[in-house]
Amino acid sequence: MKFPSILKVAIVPTKYIVEINKDENNATEISGFEGNLLKILSSTLGFKYEIFAENEWGVLNKDGNWTGVLGLLQRKEVDVGLSVTMTDTRLNTVQFSRSYGKEDVTFIVSKPTSSLTTSNFWYLDPFEPNIWIFISLYLILTSVILSTINKKSNFLFLKTFFSLLGSLMKQPISNDKSVLLACWLFLSTMMTLCYSALLLSYLTLPLNVETIRNFEELSKAVQLGKYRCFVEKGSAIGTSFRDSKHEHFRLLFENMERNNWFLKRSGDMYRKGLGKNAAFISHRSILQILNAVWGSDAYEVSEDVFASVNYGIAARKDFCCIHILSKILSRIEASHMREQMTKDLFFKLNTAHEISNKYRDQNPITYENIKDLIFILISGHLIASVVFLAEIVFFNVNKKRKY
Repeated sequence: MKFPSILKVAIVPTKYIVEINKDENNATEISGFEGNLLKILSSTLGFKYEIFAENEWGVLNKDGNWTGVLGLLQRKEVDVGLSVTMTDTRLNTVQFSRSYGKEDVTFIVSKPTSSLTTSNFWYLDPFEPNIWIFISLYLILTSVILSTINKKSNFLFLKTFFSLLGSLMKQPISNDKSVLLACWLFLSTMMTLCYSALLLSYLTLPLNVETIRNFEELSKAVQLGKYRCFVEKGSAIGTSFRDSKHEHFRLLFENMERNNWFLKRSGDMYRKGLGKNAAFISHRSILQILNAVWGSDAYEVSEDVFASVNYGIAARKDFCCIHILSKILSRIEASHMREQMTKDLFFKLNTAHEISNKYRDQNPITYENIKDLIFILISGHLIASVVFLAEIVFFNVNKKRKY
């Protein structure tokens, strides 16, 4: 049977994958590595094509009708749909060519922001909490022991405490001969040097917070309200999560459905990104493109896999020549042409991202980063002033009593 001279093709426009453009004569052109695949098929089989753009691949409604690209095929408004995921449910409505690609379903997640910009107590991060507790307890214990040994003053504990605390701040201390005091001075010197080195390192390269690694961790984070999770609208991924045997996948979909966390493929998503504390579930190749565009310093693609799916060209049930398309796709696959186009795309994206990073200004430390330190400094000066005035009053009162 002769292949049609004009083929009606449904696509979901996606930046870098299949894009619709207009030339100087206002004629429709397509680009992207899936768009290039259609061009190869067109030149090989000698057909022209009409493009029908949709916002989603399509889901099955309760009335038995499909939305998106699958809906166009069901209503026979188009002949084929490009790059459609193969599922048993869809096979009841359309026929598929041979698979020309296999994709892992995973997610991309925004990396947690360093506590330097999110925490009010980032200056405590160089030491773990148990180290701060140990230093505090040792400071109090040493002050108690030294003040107990020497009972010359009624205020010896406070005097000893602040003297030892001052030694942590590199302030001079009395020359009292004591093994315990020597131990404290050694400890305070080591702690001060370690803290200074770690703080400098931390300001230069803030500590990385652990990123979400798998779907189970993502599901827990979403249930706790710490993260948002998006999936593509009209994708088979959402229904697969809904029907999963594993509870954390079902709970993840319930949260997405309740909050309407469904995204359309658009240029805005590629330009703006997901924002903080967010994840997006899709095919790995899509996520790798997003990671290259958004920057691997801000996002990370998980190694965890929900499922591996095949995709191919979907055609309406009565389309005559699906076997011809399968034959040409087999030749293209054998030539590794698509793999080379994919490599070229990622090379361009990574090169562009490296150039943009080269000229990106580093963000200086802002007032928001050090406002708590300024507050502590001012509070310390105020307390010191109050104590100083109290000492003057106390001294004058004692002087009057003596006379």
